[in-house]
Amino acid sequence: MASHGSRVLLVGKKTLASFFRSVPPRPAGRQVALSALALSFALTLLLLIASVFAQTSPSPGTWAQIPNTQLYPAMPAEAKPGPGGTPELWNPQHLLAYSGADVAKVNGVWGFLLWGGGHAATPDNSLYWLPLDGSGAKRLMGPYLAPDKVYNYADPVDTYRSVSRNAPPTVTVAAAPKSRHTYSSLLYIEVNSKPSVFNYGGSLYVGSGQGSIATYLFDLSQTYPQAMARPDMGWTLKAQAPSNAVSSSSGWDPVRRRVITRSRNFIAAYYPEADRWENWNIQNAPYGSDFQASVAMDLVGRKMYVIGDRLAEVIDLDSKAYTDLRGKPWVANVRGVGGGTGYFAGPGVSWHARAKQIVVWTGGNDLLLINPAADSSKTITMGGVTVPAPPGGGDTDPSAQLQAAFGLAHAVVLDIPEDDHVVLRQHLGEAAAQVLREIVTREDVLGLAWARSLSGIGIALDTFVPCAVVQLTGALSRPDGSDVLELVRRVARAGGGPAHVYYAPLVAADATTARTLRRQPDVARAAALLPSVTVGVVGIGAWAPGLSTIFDAVEPDTQQRTARLGVVAEISGVLIDAQGRPLNVPLGKRVIGITGDELAGMRAVLAVAYGDEKAEAVRAALHGGLVSGLITHASLARRLLYATPSDGPNGQ
Repeated sequence: MASHGSRVLLVGKKTLASFFRSVPPRPAGRQVALSALALSFALTLLLLIASVFAQTSPSPGTWAQIPNTQLYPAMPAEAKPGPGGTPELWNPQHLLAYSGADVAKVNGVWGFLLWGGGHAATPDNSLYWLPLDGSGAKRLMGPYLAPDKVYNYADPVDTYRSVSRNAPPTVTVAAAPKSRHTYSSLLYIEVNSKPSVFNYGGSLYVGSGQGSIATYLFDLSQTYPQAMARPDMGWTLKAQAPSNAVSSSSGWDPVRRRVITRSRNFIAAYYPEADRWENWNIQNAPYGSDFQASVAMDLVGRKMYVIGDRLAEVIDLDSKAYTDLRGKPWVANVRGVGGGTGYFAGPGVSWHARAKQIVVWTGGNDLLLINPAADSSKTITMGGVTVPAPPGGGDTDPSAQLQAAFGLAHAVVLDIPEDDHVVLRQHLGEAAAQVLREIVTREDVLGLAWARSLSGIGIALDTFVPCAVVQLTGALSRPDGSDVLELVRRVARAGGGPAHVYYAPLVAADATTARTLRRQPDVARAAALLPSVTVGVVGIGAWAPGLSTIFDAVEPDTQQRTARLGVVAEISGVLIDAQGRPLNVPLGKRVIGITGDELAGMRAVLAVAYGDEKAEAVRAALHGGLVSGLITHASLARRLLYATPSDGPNGQ
């Protein structure tokens, strides 16, 4: 949501399907999960009368439909379905999932700017313009068209690796930026009196949705041919931000001519005319997560309010003073601030200058008005056209749906071929490695368990922070020679930290042998470190043949007896029931490794799981609360979200 003059225009700052009703054509035989390809109308909140677009202004207090704001006609042919099958840039979410927008003036006309795609959406990196004068949507740059039609790779990270097929012959250098979820850091600003677009960070179109550290500016005075004649398609790469981020929230301070950005581990100002970042080093703000939130800029009172996913805060634009607002009485009325609900559509957030109130939209015709001076809030229902609630509770990305359904801090869902488990484990390992890079610091102690699903992490994690790495479980030998000892050593070498390993099996022959093994010096030293582990990485096995390394390692009568005692799954050796509760069963005394209590004491526990047959086991692990993050693939995610299990918790 962005404020211009005395009229407030509501603009989506994540899932723009929340603000645009879409009517896409559906290719034969294919179900489209999110109607987000053709935009049949845009919605504006008209609180006061001002001349922003050509149509007659509707009555105050109403939502209005803006004619001729379909995005679909401006989309490239390569993104549209046709008789030839799935198009090159096709994805049913297209650029609307987790993508930012802002209200901007281009050639004297107000309208919406949209730039998105990324992660599990689309490789289409086009910048779109939806003018409010009814003249129709336009592309200001893009798309990038890969010569080999391959887009999903991590090297290079931020740009596509080849010159686009539609670039003029003068372009000989590959520098076009990848598509990305832009969240709340896509802004209309002015740079040396030129209208421009600012973007920082975002979830890139790579398998793991890697967060970007890049800062980009796009000069809105350039024409489409001028932008496409440049290697970077018009996006000038500027100074690196203090750190990378998947999601962040930014606001434009025209008084000081700077962007203020609230990221996952910093709050800083970017001065575009000097191309300089200034880290404000605010120490008392909550950090460590990719918060999805939006910004309200009180330019008169010199305050920036950040409200959304687990955040409610205000930053003084002049003194840089930070105040946490999560204890305020109105916070209970803002869905998502209290945590546990994951990312959600919007919220559309803006500052109403005349009323001196924050306006929050989270779906439907209702608006929440927050008076920060009085610490009060009220909900009003707008008239005019009916505004649809966000589909599926506001989340269209399965990663976000998993977060919302199970209260996870982290979730990554890979939409990749699943028939080759070796390749699948490689991609899951790359995704897990990226999450670990984002959440682990040098002060953490990282614990790694053994599971087939974790085998790709060591290869993917070529660089890391210098933290201690501890072996969580004993080992099971594999034909390829890989085991948990090698995994721990690889990760420790990547960061230069110490590796704490030991030689012992994951499952001993009996409880007496297990007790003897635990008394061995190297095993005892590693076990003594387990209470200090802050971040753990585990696998999830179902209690069935071929679905758990522990199940396959024990005798048939032990398998059956353990099942009769209620075990349905194991989290790297921690045996759990259908509700995810650790069970004290005889087999547990033979397992060399982490306990349920030790898992519960960690700051974060990241699970990597694959295989649709494990759906009920994974669901049990998530419901039990021992796991706070999940890396998986699309078909298993769908089973978790939409399939009602025959027994146990309902995961819908």
